[in-house]
Amino acid sequence: MRSGFLGRRVIQFHPTLACNLRCRHCYSGSGPGKRGGLAAEEVLPFFAAMREEGYETVSFSGGEPLLYRPLLAVTDALLAMGYRVNLTTNGLLLRGRLLGALAPRIGVVAVSIDGPPELHDRLRARNGAFARAEAALDRLREAELAFGVIHTVTRAGIPHLPWLADFACRKGASLLQLHPLDPTGRGAEVEAELGLDEEARARLYLLGRLFEDRLPGRVAVQVDLHPRSALCAAADAYRLLDPAHADGLAAGTPLSEVVNPLIVTERGEAVPFVYGLAPDFTLARLAGNWRVDLRRFREEGAVRLQRFLAACFAQLARSSERFVDWYAFLARRAARTAPAHTVAVS
Repeated sequence: MRSGFLGRRVIQFHPTLACNLRCRHCYSGSGPGKRGGLAAEEVLPFFAAMREEGYETVSFSGGEPLLYRPLLAVTDALLAMGYRVNLTTNGLLLRGRLLGALAPRIGVVAVSIDGPPELHDRLRARNGAFARAEAALDRLREAELAFGVIHTVTRAGIPHLPWLADFACRKGASLLQLHPLDPTGRGAEVEAELGLDEEARARLYLLGRLFEDRLPGRVAVQVDLHPRSALCAAADAYRLLDPAHADGLAAGTPLSEVVNPLIVTERGEAVPFVYGLAPDFTLARLAGNWRVDLRRFREEGAVRLQRFLAACFAQLARSSERFVDWYAFLARRAARTAPAHTVAVS
């Protein structure tokens, strides 16, 4: 079972908060009332530099990336730089000429499905949203474009996970990604109602293992949840914790080896690891002098981030939790400790 933990070197790109839905559990607070997005000329020089730093994939998210006006132009530029480009969408706009334009450009399209029709429509706050997302999956299959189903796991959705696995398989998905509810954005507002307790996390992890064994080999299963013991054992996967980086990044060390994934937010902020990490951990601001920001990170900020990670693993070792959403764990810890670990940017 793939976990996504320190895998392919990825930039998660959130270019806009504009969305045609106002989902109850949205981690970014996106919705129809949001406007604008990052200009292509603002982001492309940064992405070119990050390609030299070893990043391999740019994954569009949102908001709804299909509402991002420069989507095709930015995608073409990223492909020319040598990136692989993926995209996560609610599926409502995935049809016609736009689908035809995306087909030769996008590696994998992930469509968000929150459960059976009634539950999906309730969480998406739109009647008929499930039917339109399902139609998008059928169109992707007809276009022979690789696609997956990505599911935000809520307390209400846990009983429907076997249905979801069967649904993903029947539709021809190549990926089933199960991601616990993020306690950020509007997700924080519904966490008490829909968040996963210890028992639910255990059920999610065990079901993920079961799906891995039972689903056909063409469906990869990714569960963004880990046994605490496995996370503690994986601490040395973070090169930033290597003593060689005690005084900042060693000369020539690509940024992608120590910050993965890298998040670029709709505000043009580059942050490590997870959307929603406290702003004090921002590595660079694209609207400013981001080259100076990144140089300062190498010289000073990397040490602060190293201390933060070390503190996170120390807390994890003391925790009694059996299964942990690692990136949500980082976000919560950062929210409590960010003032003491500010990474200064210009």
